[in-house]
Amino acid sequence: VCSSDLISGLQIGFLNRPAGEAFYLKDVKYTEGEFVTFIMGYLTYFILLSLMMPISLFVSLEFCKTAQAKLIDWDDELVSKQGSPKARTSSLNEELSQIQYIFSDKTGTLTDNEMRFAKSFAGNKAFDELETQGNMLRFIESTKDQDAKTEVLNFLRLLAFCNTVVINTSPNGTLTYDGSSTDEIALVGSASNNGDKLLARTSDTMTVEIQQLISTVNVDTVLPFTPERKMMSVVLRERDGTIRMYTKGADSGVMARLRAPKNDRERQHRANAQEFLDDCANTGLRTLACGQRIFSPEEYRIWKVKWDDACLTTTSDRDSKVHVAALEGENGMEFVGCTAIEDRLQDEVPETINFILGCGIILWVLTGDKRETAVNIAGTSRLVDPKNDLLIHIDIDYPTTLTEQLQDAIRKVDEAKARHQKATFIVDGKSLEVILEPATYPLFKELGIKATSAVCCRVTPLQKSRVVKMFKEEGNTCLAVGDGANDVSMIQEARVGVGILGLEGSQAERASDYAIPRFKHLRRLLAVHGRYSLVRNSNLIQYSFYKNIVYGLTQVFFSFYNGFSGQTVYDSWVVLFFNIFFTFLPPMVMGIFDYDVKGEYLLRHPGLYSELRSPFALRMSRASSYLWMVLALFHATIIYYGCFKGGMETDILQNGRDAGLWVNATTMMTTLLCVVIFQAALSFLSWTWIHAASIALSFLAYVVFVFIYEALPPAWGFAIYYDVSSAAHGTSTYWLNVLLWVGLFISPQVAVLVVRRSWFGTHMHHARMSTYMSKKTLPWQSSPSASSVSSVDAKTLVAAMDITNGRGAAAASVSPAKGKFVGLHEQPLIDHGDL
Repeated sequence: VCSSDLISGLQIGFLNRPAGEAFYLKDVKYTEGEFVTFIMGYLTYFILLSLMMPISLFVSLEFCKTAQAKLIDWDDELVSKQGSPKARTSSLNEELSQIQYIFSDKTGTLTDNEMRFAKSFAGNKAFDELETQGNMLRFIESTKDQDAKTEVLNFLRLLAFCNTVVINTSPNGTLTYDGSSTDEIALVGSASNNGDKLLARTSDTMTVEIQQLISTVNVDTVLPFTPERKMMSVVLRERDGTIRMYTKGADSGVMARLRAPKNDRERQHRANAQEFLDDCANTGLRTLACGQRIFSPEEYRIWKVKWDDACLTTTSDRDSKVHVAALEGENGMEFVGCTAIEDRLQDEVPETINFILGCGIILWVLTGDKRETAVNIAGTSRLVDPKNDLLIHIDIDYPTTLTEQLQDAIRKVDEAKARHQKATFIVDGKSLEVILEPATYPLFKELGIKATSAVCCRVTPLQKSRVVKMFKEEGNTCLAVGDGANDVSMIQEARVGVGILGLEGSQAERASDYAIPRFKHLRRLLAVHGRYSLVRNSNLIQYSFYKNIVYGLTQVFFSFYNGFSGQTVYDSWVVLFFNIFFTFLPPMVMGIFDYDVKGEYLLRHPGLYSELRSPFALRMSRASSYLWMVLALFHATIIYYGCFKGGMETDILQNGRDAGLWVNATTMMTTLLCVVIFQAALSFLSWTWIHAASIALSFLAYVVFVFIYEALPPAWGFAIYYDVSSAAHGTSTYWLNVLLWVGLFISPQVAVLVVRRSWFGTHMHHARMSTYMSKKTLPWQSSPSASSVSSVDAKTLVAAMDITNGRGAAAASVSPAKGKFVGLHEQPLIDHGDL
């Protein structure tokens, strides 16, 4: 637009100037007025220069992004028995390389979510069911303590009735259980192993075999689990008229709803149960508590009316009313027992978390487990090193206020960072609810930004999304990963959402941008696919602008020599096919197949990921964009004035005639195409047969078109280009221009690239250097020969290997005496022979 305005104004000035040498224009009169002439000139040059803006880039970019998403879908390294990856969007591919914060669920995301009933506590006695099942049944059959026996029987009865599992019967009569909660499946299975087997259920009855006696009980009301209450309940109306509510849920929720102990035995029973819960949590087990309440008919009638009214409410506060009614019923309960369930970590979770932290990404684990369980999992997953890292606990129950705790935590984190020590803080949902209020919100945000990692326990889905939103508001690129319905709000709030193909349904997967089978695959998704997408898209965009600006500027320069008349320097068909055929393949290959470092190397060195956020490390920076524009201006200037002065003014054909516009324009277009295509070759970060084919086919398309176009008979309306190409090829000027200017452009650029990568290289350049050196190592050699590294500075080679500034760096050493690189055993990064 600006160029069209400028040239239209120059056109008016040119037509108004004294005739001078342009004697043939002295009698030109405006027949339509200056304004109309300006508008016509503007529209003419707007059309001529529209190619400077690569409108087709939008289509090319979307096509390449879609191909990148398909490459994620087809990546065999991301496939496991849980399923295959799924890229549900292609617009966030490059965002995967810019992640600053990761917010992860624990159960089903870091762990297998394959629950195994490990331990239980009932009748004031602990039972280990992990190694040997049926210990509670054996206790019932052998004990003489009738009170303890009754309590254990009631505990098993609760496990059998208080659930929402679905019963499946195989053809041979075997019962299996299925449901949305793997915890419930484990609990019902343990009850079955100890003599209380759930046999059948309808909408209002449940049939259970209790110690070989079949009992059918009416189910009057089911209070479903909610993250706010952290429990679920079922109200049973037994045959003798007893109305009993069984409740199970998080120990923090259930234990707080129990009535006061009636005697010392109950008080001691509660104390032993709490000790059992703490011990299990410290070993990483998931703990639940169970309780019951027996209603009198009048109590139940009053509560039932409130519950039904709340459930039938259609106003916006329905959830609040249901929550209040449920808590009113789940109040004043008797303690029944506790359970502990084992949920093992997935494969390679510690290594993946170690890699994520090495990338400079801040990792938050948001879980519904209690504090002790969360701390244990954080230690076993290497999120926290209890021996070396600073671990800060924030708890509303501490004597000091939350404001004081946050201020003290910020001070400790600053001191830890000064000592180069990792700092992690742990906060529970109860404290987080208060911290997210306006008074303490800024302090918590400051702490979250400064800390290396964090663990939030006993949090609700709403709290998860609020934490993500807090960092998203600061302009940080956040990624949330989870596997269940309670993670959907967090996944949708984050810039990038990743769903794990777990056992808790497909809600998280459907709400996510990318779905992966296991948490370990997050490393490859970020480090490999994220990096490749950024590199490919940046090269595609900048090269597309470069080649179109080179073309457009030559047209601008020509306008100064044609009186701003709108005459094109190139034939219209050549212009039409410039983007469609002649320069189409190289940028597409850049956007789909190009890569800078092999994936195996990227997965071993997290430092290569952290450099992606450096403004000068990669090509998609402002400095890089300005360099591309300067390069385009330089190339266009030399191409036009070199060809113009080198032939357009003086060239004479063999028949004595002047070469004319179209012969010289063919020379200029050939030179321009050679330059931009060779520039694409220099911009390729890897070479495969596809890269080579794109270059060759681009040249071939131009040559074939030119010879076919010039051969078309004038009678068909193509007289303007008839025999033009042959005339151009018959002149020495044509070949001298092409060879001279292409060589002039390529040679200094190659020199600049060598200097940049040798003395001012980034981690990526060092990685490519180490690959090259490893390729020179013979199979029977343990290290490169002295001659193969004599010309390479030892310090550069050390930097090439120790690029992570910490964990994951390859082992390498340098002998100070000889300056020789020793211990290089890396796989090749770039194989030019295969894709």
